[in-house]
Amino acid sequence: MTSNEGLYDKNICKRNSKKPIIVHLTPQKPWKTDKMPYVKIWNKYFKKSVCKNYKLEKVKPFIYKEKILNKRIIHIGKIKISYHKRIKTDKSINIGIVTTWFERGAAYVSRQYADVLKENANVFIYARGGEEKAVGNSDWDTENVEWDFTKDFDGYWNTLNLNKFKKWIDKNKIDIVLFNEQVWWEPVLYCAKNGIKTVGYVDYYKKETVEFFDLYDCLICNTKRHYEVFKNHKNAVYIPWGTDIELFKPKSCEPVSDCIIFFHSYGYSPNRKGTDFLLRAFERLNGNARLIIQGQVKVEDRFPELESLINKLTTANKLKYIPETTKAPGLFYMGDVYVYPTVLDGIGLTQAEALASGLPIIVPDCPPMSEFVDKEFSSVVQIDRYEYRQDNYYWPMCYVNEDDLVKKMQFYVDNFEKIKNLKSMARKYALNNLNWSKNASSLGEIFHNLHLIPWEEKMDLELKIQEYDKMNSNKLKLTLPEKIFSIKNQKTHKVVTMAGVHIKIRL
Repeated sequence: MTSNEGLYDKNICKRNSKKPIIVHLTPQKPWKTDKMPYVKIWNKYFKKSVCKNYKLEKVKPFIYKEKILNKRIIHIGKIKISYHKRIKTDKSINIGIVTTWFERGAAYVSRQYADVLKENANVFIYARGGEEKAVGNSDWDTENVEWDFTKDFDGYWNTLNLNKFKKWIDKNKIDIVLFNEQVWWEPVLYCAKNGIKTVGYVDYYKKETVEFFDLYDCLICNTKRHYEVFKNHKNAVYIPWGTDIELFKPKSCEPVSDCIIFFHSYGYSPNRKGTDFLLRAFERLNGNARLIIQGQVKVEDRFPELESLINKLTTANKLKYIPETTKAPGLFYMGDVYVYPTVLDGIGLTQAEALASGLPIIVPDCPPMSEFVDKEFSSVVQIDRYEYRQDNYYWPMCYVNEDDLVKKMQFYVDNFEKIKNLKSMARKYALNNLNWSKNASSLGEIFHNLHLIPWEEKMDLELKIQEYDKMNSNKLKLTLPEKIFSIKNQKTHKVVTMAGVHIKIRL
């Protein structure tokens, strides 16, 4: 390596250049100059290589990629290899995942499915409209992602550009589409009519929409509660949820500090995650304890009445408040016990992540949260009352008993000497029950062996869905005054609140 000659004795360089063991021609390359030693040998072996029939071109002497329409071009020195982006490999099927795609729980679900499926299939992501985008973010904006830029909100937060969606399917020769939390039924109907297999990841449904899920050729239920609803579907499967136990793991099972530290993540929805219950309960604890709460919005924006309490606890050094986005594996390492008094959850991803990180959990005594609980080291909180949301989601919201929440948290304060053992038990539980690679091991086989349910067996649902959409699509649309106000103030989003659920709408 001529650029490094100054690092070595000149006699060593001279001797080794005559009888080298490995010839690495750098920084000059043999296709750029013939005034280098061993260029003739390089050309000799190039002509014997698998690249011998490729026409050499004068291009950059390092590997890089470029896209031309739907082709991918790879340059290696003078060699230019061109192949179609949709070329089939030994992976026999192309799977498309329609999902939200940015720092959010649903996107992490899709990513976990993609990571498993891509072992035996080509996986493509369709990042649907209606929500935020992660364009330009290297963690999300990869070459297998198609961004939907639908601007008009048509009544659903997971809308998409149907024409662009159809082109995406055709361009990538999608065999199976996995829809994650799909509420707008038009894309599913299109696939069903055109013989494209579909899989539904079950999360959001109402009593009046349960039968619509017969459109899917397969349903994936990640909790026992979901499976109980859809077990009579022709092809519903229960795949227990899990997480990446190597990404989410404890730095140590020792207590983080000299007192118990409770941790709570509320994401975009402190109102739905029970953050208000937690703050009030924490203030009532006796003994030495601290609380860390982290989420992607400000709690006081949703609960103005809690601002004084947050300031009080922060000033007393009892609360660390982190209203910002954090990447996986998050901040679980900062706590000893995870408190999650959520009001409503389809699954509650952070429970599995906390357990894998070695944190016992405190959750409502209500599925699916209680499905993750081993009472030997974790706790469930009594439910005070149940209420149904105004959007008529299938399952009711559960509100924990605040006194019992205080009691369950106080246990860990009073038994601080046991926390190391409890954290070790949480990690062991995760290793045995929450290993996503193990839990999802049958996923590839399910997709490869999936049978298409003929459209003739589904077509009766189309009219029912159309009637349902006609009755419900206007509920979240902007009124004319709202549109005028938004344009005047140059706002890009509107937040609609229904029964305490905040939905961000792109205007």
